[in-house]
Amino acid sequence: INSVESKWENGNIYTFSDLTIENYIKGDPIPGNRLTIKTSGGTIGETTQAVEDQSILHSGTRVQIYLEKNNDTFSFVCANFGLECLSGEGCNTISTP
Repeated sequence: INSVESKWENGNIYTFSDLTIENYIKGDPIPGNRLTIKTSGGTIGETTQAVEDQSILHSGTRVQIYLEKNNDTFSFVCANFGLECLSGEGCNTISTP
């Protein structure tokens, strides 16, 4: 994961994670091997919006992700189960008791 940035959109916080794809297990390669993943929730200043079962991605972390394509967008397969941390800090999942 190259960079992570949270932004306000329509009163909600979304986090945009830019990543470089090193290899593919299945499916067609994405042009340029770069992808931005938009996830619900994040932190801006002292305001945090947390979403249950939403993966938290951290810059510098190596991950294996499983995505499904729907029209022109991608989403994690089975929410946070579509993400596996390989190395680096992070790959936490927000959960509520």
